Amino acid sequence: MRVTQATIYQNINQNISKLTEQLKNVNEQIASSKRINRPSDDPLGLTHALNLKEVLSQINQYGTNINHGQSWLQATESTLQSAEDLIIRAKTLATQMSTETYDATERANAAVEVQNITEQLVQIGNTRVNGRYIFSGDKDRTQALDLNLSIHQAVAGSGNNAAYTGTATSSGTYTGLYSKGYVVQITTGGAVGVAQYKVSEDGGVTWGPDNAFTTSTAPTNIYDSINSREVPPNQGAQIAFTNSGTLTVGDRFTVEVSQYNGDSDEMSIIIGPSAQLEINVAGDTAFGQAGDTANNLFDMLAGLKNSLQDNDTLGVQAAIERLRNAQDNNISNLADVGSRLNRIEVNRNMLSDLEANNTNRLSGIEDLDIAKASLELNSKQMIFQAALYSAAKVTELSLLNYMK
Repeated sequence: MRVTQATIYQNINQNISKLTEQLKNVNEQIASSKRINRPSDDPLGLTHALNLKEVLSQINQYGTNINHGQSWLQATESTLQSAEDLIIRAKTLATQMSTETYDATERANAAVEVQNITEQLVQIGNTRVNGRYIFSGDKDRTQALDLNLSIHQAVAGSGNNAAYTGTATSSGTYTGLYSKGYVVQITTGGAVGVAQYKVSEDGGVTWGPDNAFTTSTAPTNIYDSINSREVPPNQGAQIAFTNSGTLTVGDRFTVEVSQYNGDSDEMSIIIGPSAQLEINVAGDTAFGQAGDTANNLFDMLAGLKNSLQDNDTLGVQAAIERLRNAQDNNISNLADVGSRLNRIEVNRNMLSDLEANNTNRLSGIEDLDIAKASLELNSKQMIFQAALYSAAKVTELSLLNYMK
């Protein structure tokens, strides 16, 4: 087979170009300390590396979520512990003032301290983390607690008939001592002004005898004085209905009178694959729901203060058991928060191990063995030099060399 001089030169150029490319690649790997600098270096390895990087990115986000959740829960735990101290102090006062060894003046002074306890409870109940109120539920940009009771806007029941397209509006100046969870339920259907309703104070557990008329002309007392049948008497909360559509028997509208401005929604974070954790305790869980006088902490303190001001030892004695219930509820909430913090710590350790494992796997795919690459570079340099020497010798050969 005849090999032409042009073929020899072409092969020399191709071989030297390949060696040059190999030298460049090894040098690039050493400079970057990475084995894979482009997809062509290792297509399969690159695919595995990208998958591992996505997993590590998710782990990093889980870690960020866990840090946020831990801060939130730690603030909640600290606040509930402070509330525990206030409850204990109120219970101690009630125990002291329930005996006949104290007089009206001393009980009046104790009532002032109970008011201070209430104010401190409101203050710690408005604790914030990163500008967000930890006890406001999903309404975390809204201040959780007010010092005084206020009438909140009426809310239509989710199961109401669509025939009524209007809205109920609450108003008034509340004069009562305790929170309320008014439920207004339509008992006689029809247009506004014809339809009638009855009222529950405790969220629908018990109902009053009233059959008040709905009206859009002016707000009417939720407990209206029809034939002096108010049970209990009107306390200033009012309701009005816009005249639009037809009210149906069973339609409900809730009007809450409380110090709490948040909602009952839970806030959850993702702390791992298919793993969520609720990080908040809503204010109505921590301090009791509106209208639940037996479990609402603010109602208990209001009742204790009122009994102390009235020098009512029986009322003070009754407050002791209620405050004991409040303490049990608070301890239960603390235990719940503590268990969530423990779960966060377990997940943090698990994610730390998972991150280390995947980081090592990624390192095994991407990272360069510098010592091995240096030896490879020296070897390729020697081969390149030998190839250049060989090429120089071969290119010197021609017919003229033999004719000299």
